[in-house]
Amino acid sequence: MDVNKSFAYAIENDDGKTFDNISSADVIILGPSRSGKTPLCYYLASLGLNAINIPLVPEVDQFDMIKDLDRSKMIGLIQDEEYLSKIRRERDKDLGITGVSKYSSLERVFFENEYAREMYSKLGILVISMYGKSIEEVSNSIVRYLQN
Repeated sequence: MDVNKSFAYAIENDDGKTFDNISSADVIILGPSRSGKTPLCYYLASLGLNAINIPLVPEVDQFDMIKDLDRSKMIGLIQDEEYLSKIRRERDKDLGITGVSKYSSLERVFFENEYAREMYSKLGILVISMYGKSIEEVSNSIVRYLQN
């Protein structure tokens, strides 16, 4: 187990930057923007797992891109809509955007979560709600799932 290599892998493969190394992934995290994919992957890397994350974007038909990947390694994340909208509004502020943007609107978040749920259902993968859970809790659930 080389934690440094796992961290480098997580950074290199953050936010679906590349699919070149996906065959060496121990876990593939899917989810809407700001649902906790990146910190979860970094924590999993601290456990020595090669974790890649892929943001789900309704405007891009991603099913064909990911349908042939190893589904036993895939985890779908869901986040409470109101909480996710709040997190996105904070992100908007960091970017200098005032008010509620389309990205942070509750309607958009509901739309993205629904898209994610449909994708997870098509793929038949484990879905984990991040709401009210720590990264450590979710990571432990993922590790147990992968071990079975």
